[in-house]
Amino acid sequence: KVPTVYLVNPIHQQGCTIMLVFRKPLIILASIFAPLFLTAQPAASFSTKKPTPTKLPHRRVVLQKISLLLTSLLLSPAKAMSSVPQVPTEASCLDSEKVVVIGANGQVGYKVVKLLHESPRYRPIAMIREAAQASKFEDLGVQYFVGDLDSSSPMVEDLEGAHAVIFAAGAGRSRPPSKKVTIDYLAAVRSVVNAQETQSVKRFILLSGINTDPNGTRRTKDSTDLSGPLSAWHRLKAHSETYLKESHLHGRALDWTILCPSRLVDDPGTGKVKCSLIHGEDDLRNSLTDKEKEAALRVMPGSHDGKNQRLCISRDNTAAILVGLLGRDNTIGKSVTVIDGIIPVVEALSMV
Repeated sequence: KVPTVYLVNPIHQQGCTIMLVFRKPLIILASIFAPLFLTAQPAASFSTKKPTPTKLPHRRVVLQKISLLLTSLLLSPAKAMSSVPQVPTEASCLDSEKVVVIGANGQVGYKVVKLLHESPRYRPIAMIREAAQASKFEDLGVQYFVGDLDSSSPMVEDLEGAHAVIFAAGAGRSRPPSKKVTIDYLAAVRSVVNAQETQSVKRFILLSGINTDPNGTRRTKDSTDLSGPLSAWHRLKAHSETYLKESHLHGRALDWTILCPSRLVDDPGTGKVKCSLIHGEDDLRNSLTDKEKEAALRVMPGSHDGKNQRLCISRDNTAAILVGLLGRDNTIGKSVTVIDGIIPVVEALSMV
C-alpha cells in the first residue's frame, strides 16, 4: 500500500491545538511519491517506537498508482481530494468565540472560565484584579489581563475582539459599602458602556441577584416594606440592571440577558435548575411544585437576610447557566431568575 503521510505539526498554545497544514497539492504529491523515498510505514500515531522497515513496492506498481490518482484528479478533483487526510486548521480553532469574563477570579467567575475553556465553541479571556491571581489561569492555559474595577477597567481595548462579555464581579458581603458602589454598580455600567464602544461585542450577560429593586428588597410584587439587610445592595444591582436594559438609548444595542440567582451555596452542582421570569423570591416560591421546593429550599438559621429558609442555587449550577445563556437567543432582553431545580440546564433555558 502507498503509505499515508501526515504533513502536520501539532502545537499547543493557550489550550488550543493548532495544526499547521501544508497546501493540499503538496500533500497529494507527497502521498504519491512517498513510496519512492520512504519505507511503507503508516504514520498512525505519535508513538516513539521505531517503525519496522518493510519492502518497498515495485516501481511499476508505484507508477500505476500515480497514473490512477492523476486520472481521478482530472475526472473528479473533489472525490480525489476527499481521500487525503484532513486535520483541524488554525482558522477553525481561532473561529471559537472569545468571551471576556469580568470577575474571573471570583467563586462563580472562575467556574465560568473553566467551563468556557472546556468548550470547543468558546475561548475565555479572564479579567483579574491583580497579577498575583495570574498563576491559576496560566496553569489552565487561559488568556487573561489585569484590571482594577475600582478605577477605569475594563477599557474598550480590553474588550475589543471579544464576541461576548459576562460580568460576574461583585464586592461581596465582607468588603465595605463603598466597594459595592464602585464594583456592583459603577463597574457594571462602565463595562456595558465600553462593550458598546467596541466593534465586536454583541452579547452581554450580567450576573445580578434575586429580589433586586430600585427601592430596596422586593420579595413579592405587592411588597410595601422594601427594607432589609440587603436593601442597599439590591438597589445598586437594580440600577445596574436598569442601565443595561436601557443601554440602547445611550449607544450601540447589545443582546443582553440578566441572570438573577437566588442565595448562592457551595453544594455540588446537579446540572438541574428552575428558570423563571418571576423575580420576587416569595412569589417564585409560591409558584413551585413540591418537588421543585424540595430541590431548592435550604434551612439557614441566622441567615444574613433574616430568613431561616431560602431558595438556593449552587455556584456550579449558576456557572453552567451563565455559559448556557451564550447560546440561547430566546433569553435575549430578559431577566431570568434561577434556582436549583429538577430540569437539566439546557432544557430549562429553552423554556424561558
